[in-house]
Amino acid sequence: MEAALVAVKKARRDDSKVVLKVDVENAFNSISRAAILEKVKQKFPELEGRYRFCYGKPAKLFCDGEVLSFGSAVGVQQGDPLGPFLFALGISGCCSRLKSELEKETLSVWYLDDGTLVGKEEEVAKGWRVIQEEMGRVGLRVNVQKCEVWGRGEKGDVGLEGIPRVEGEGIELLGGPLGPASFCDDYVRKRVQKIKQALDTLEVIDDPQVEVQLIRSCLGLPKMAFALRTAPSGYSEGAI
Repeated sequence: MEAALVAVKKARRDDSKVVLKVDVENAFNSISRAAILEKVKQKFPELEGRYRFCYGKPAKLFCDGEVLSFGSAVGVQQGDPLGPFLFALGISGCCSRLKSELEKETLSVWYLDDGTLVGKEEEVAKGWRVIQEEMGRVGLRVNVQKCEVWGRGEKGDVGLEGIPRVEGEGIELLGGPLGPASFCDDYVRKRVQKIKQALDTLEVIDDPQVEVQLIRSCLGLPKMAFALRTAPSGYSEGAI
């Protein structure tokens, strides 16, 4: 995620470029298994047997101990170690088409179902059309109301109508701030405050061992380290 955020920051140094954040609706549960199988056969044929064993037939669904009359026939399963890899493989056609059809200066970066385009508005609009087409091919649907456009191009975002616009000086991207120093500084301060609040509530657990594990695994250093990696350290001096 950090690499994607750094790439977007570098691409957005030119204020004339717009940023498009793409949200795919219920992505992991909706992607076509047949589309993934085709990619597995093309790129990783040695995994075809395993894939067919895991996803060749609909999985049984239970409710109150009873087997439902329908099964789970789309998407990748939560808990499958290869789930993220298979999902990425399923949308690789979209990523490849964006890379080949958009200008070299236009950035297209994806972290699983979170996609970001940065470039001139006409190029971003072209990429937006490609994304909608290619996602439809693999059973996915873009949630337009959860997508965002930031930055105003010279032509008024032609082709991006209907996508919510972020009017502020910056946006949040993959859990990190994207914008000028004032926006990043304020973002880091809010993140540090949330970390402090989470740490202050640990005492309600009343179990020292559990509290230590939570601090080590998610609440303490991991959250703070992520904040430091996704925002320049200069923005964190007054917040820590």
